[in-house]
This record gives sequence, C-alpha cells and structure tokens, in this order.
Amino acid sequence: MIRSLLLPLTLSLAAIAPFVTPQQADAQYGAYSRAAQYNPYQPPYNPYQPPSMQDLGGTWYMSGHEERPCQIVPSRSGDRALFINENGGRAEGFIRGNRIIVPRWNNLQGRLRGDTIRWSNDSVWTR
Repeated sequence: MIRSLLLPLTLSLAAIAPFVTPQQADAQYGAYSRAAQYNPYQPPYNPYQPPSMQDLGGTWYMSGHEERPCQIVPSRSGDRALFINENGGRAEGFIRGNRIIVPRWNNLQGRLRGDTIRWSNDSVWTR
C-alpha cells in the first residue's frame, strides 16, 4: 500500500526537479550555475570603504593654494598620522570613518569628502 503511494510521488518529483550533474549545469548555464561559497570568516561586503591613512597620505594645499602646502604622513599603525599645517606646525591625529581628529590642535576635527578636508576652524585642505 505504502509503496503504491510513494511511486507516483517519486515520479512526479522527478518530473518537477530533474537531477542534473554539475557538469551539465555548467554546460547549460555557465558561470551562473556556480553559487558563491559562504565563508563565515570573511566580513560582509560593504560598498562604502572608509578611507585609510594610507589614502590620505601626501601633500595637501590650504584653500587650494599651491604656495601653502600641508602634509599628511601616515604612521605604520594604520589609523594615525602626522599632520603638518601650512605654517610647519606638526601634530599627531587619527581617522575615524570620514572624520579626522587632531587633539593637539585644540581638538581640531575635519571631514573628508573626496579630495577635500573641511576643518572645524573653517579652513579647507585640497589636493
């Protein structure tokens, strides 16, 4: 009795979802048949990657004037750097997302947008 009920069910499932080998799926669908493998140790994809100090390193210009160069020298620690202003003043600062903080310059804070840093004292560095 049970066998007579299972046989039609097995046949109908085979008609709905026929089994294909991975080679057959590749031949028919190409790369679409390969699903991305899940890796629990890989962080999730984030389309926005905040800048690192390595991205900020180099020469910047106060208000875009080439005669007033400033500089950011990244440290090896990753989120810290030496900031040198247009007058040659030096101070260590760090980055958090798109924010830059330089505590020794009266807790000066900056916001990075593209190739522009807008500082809380209304000055602007560009490159």
